[in-house]
Amino acid sequence: MSQENSVTTRRPRPLPDRVLVRLPWLAHFFIAWLVRLRPGSALRTRLTEWSFRRGFDAINRNDPDAVGPLAYEPDAEVWVSGLELVSTKDCYRGLEEYRDLFVELEDAWSDWSWAVGTVLVAGKRTVVVQLDLTARGRVSGVEVTVNGAGSVYHLSPRGRIKRQDFLIEGNGWQKVLEAAGLSEQAMSENVELVRQPIALKSRSRRGLDERIFLRFRRVVIPVTRVAWRLPPGSRLRRGVILRAAQTGFAAINRGDFESSFLIYHPDVEIITPAPLVAMGFDPVYRGREARFDYQRKWTAEWGEMRFLPTEMLDLGERVLFVGRIEGTGLSSGAAVDTDWAVLYTLSEGQLIREQPFFDHREAFKAAGLSE
Repeated sequence: MSQENSVTTRRPRPLPDRVLVRLPWLAHFFIAWLVRLRPGSALRTRLTEWSFRRGFDAINRNDPDAVGPLAYEPDAEVWVSGLELVSTKDCYRGLEEYRDLFVELEDAWSDWSWAVGTVLVAGKRTVVVQLDLTARGRVSGVEVTVNGAGSVYHLSPRGRIKRQDFLIEGNGWQKVLEAAGLSEQAMSENVELVRQPIALKSRSRRGLDERIFLRFRRVVIPVTRVAWRLPPGSRLRRGVILRAAQTGFAAINRGDFESSFLIYHPDVEIITPAPLVAMGFDPVYRGREARFDYQRKWTAEWGEMRFLPTEMLDLGERVLFVGRIEGTGLSSGAAVDTDWAVLYTLSEGQLIREQPFFDHREAFKAAGLSE
């Protein structure tokens, strides 16, 4: 790679990554130990998921040196499908060419982000990852959204990535599962899924708990982070998520956005449903303030609609709420009662991605589930 092909990171490395980049043998020791754990063990599942999410956080800040030398073999191959307008070739061999891929992505897109869905240990040395991509063309300014992409990783005996097949297309996840010798049904059976009903209690104003949470937000996030690290079947985790959801949806129904979006990350990403894009909404909104703008525009267009979730599905790193919206159209005065769902992705106790739907089947499909 020529010296001109330098990579500029978007934000500083967190402390754990700074340590690992400075002492790569720590990362090599960790993954060599990790690959020796039994594939079906809860410990390997959780640590593998954490490791890949850390890697994609580095990718999203355009930091290949916090991924490639730590997790890939020196002669690793990265095969790419679906980026024909961005990448210059189908296969990138070695760590230098791995960096070239980052340069090409940054040249093509002014802003791009991968949202990690399911991370599945598919065998002793195989890992599959479900991904969604949002990006903006650097020249055209056009928003690009790819839901249901995926990547399959083949590990060496040392636990490092020997080959990666990156499928950046709408049905990439299905192809990734097939490449790993799996099916949607098998994937669903390997994801710990907890379903439970949810009912809202109408609140005309903030409760005491909300006032305390808003005043001490710095305490709320660590508490949420601890609960989020518990397994989906944990009673404490279910209680925390259920309470947060009931409080948040009740707040948004009364127009209290500050309380409703309390645990949203400052760089949260909102994927707009196609019907709203057709009405003039942006395809993607980024940032907590943009989430306020999105909701204000929704209220201006539709009036005061009530979000009424009836079921919560905890998928591990994501939570799907299914229900309906009801209310009265602002301009037409017509009654509205339609299906609605929203898929949330959380990381470290904060909500980092929100994707609403007006079709339950589309929501379940995006979550890698069947109704």
